[in-house]
This record gives sequence, structure tokens and C-alpha cells, in this order.
Amino acid sequence: ASAQAGNSVRGGATASGFYGSASAAHPTVRGNRKMLYEMTRNLLDNAIKYNHPGGYAKVAVGWTVSPSSKEGRPLSCPFISVEDNGIGIPKEDTDRIFERFYRVDKSHSRATGGTGLGLSIVKHAALLHKGTIEVLSGLGSGTVITVKFQMPVS
Repeated sequence: ASAQAGNSVRGGATASGFYGSASAAHPTVRGNRKMLYEMTRNLLDNAIKYNHPGGYAKVAVGWTVSPSSKEGRPLSCPFISVEDNGIGIPKEDTDRIFERFYRVDKSHSRATGGTGLGLSIVKHAALLHKGTIEVLSGLGSGTVITVKFQMPVS
């Protein structure tokens, strides 16, 4: 789903002088393919939409060590992470960006379009697949959003 989502946003990104890259370790998440696609597409779309001309987005897919299982052994769990060097998100807004219709910058939102539902879709898709979301961002310093799936492969 992540490769398919990347291909669908590539055309608009290239036209705006945008650079993208991807790295993958090919983990598999079993679940609703359409929801996983929409989650990935929305993350990529935001990384492009809220960036600067000539900016970048990096997508990483791989394995992360999750908290220990009941037996006390660490488990490897799949993740997807989208990083950009765009406008960033003010710290006071990071808790609200997954709310339906919430916009950090209403004036920028008019110029870029959209409904304000993208990150809400990301949140619900992650929850449906037993995932957690981590946001690292600062105003003017870009954003990294990582979804970690709690579907261990030991």
C-alpha cells in the first residue's frame, strides 16, 4: 500500500520541484489494504502540501523493537515513517492535528485545499490496525510522523 500511495502523489510533487525518497525493509501489515493505502497517501500528501518549493519528503518502512511481550522478550513490529522539511507544526497544535476538520493554519489551508480530514483518517486507520502514532515537529523545522503497528513478528 505504501508503494502504491507513493506512486499516486509523485506527479504533483515532481511538478512543484519537490524531492522524495523511500527506504524499505518490506514488513507486512495484515489488515484493510484500502485503509493502509489511505493512511500512507494522506501522510505523503501532507508532507508535500505543507512543504517549501524544493523541499523533501522521506518515507521509511521497516521494523522497530516494541515493548517486551508477556514473556519478557522484545518484539519486532512494523512501522511507516514520513519525514519532511516543511513548515512544521507548532508544539501547541500537535495534540489536535488528528481531530476532524482541525487546521493549524487556516490561511494556508485555503490555498492548498482539502477537507481537514487527512490526519483524522490516518489516526483511525492506525487504530484499526492496532497502531500508535508519534509526531516530532517544530514550527519551521519540518515534521516526522511515525505509525508503529503492534502486530509483532517475533
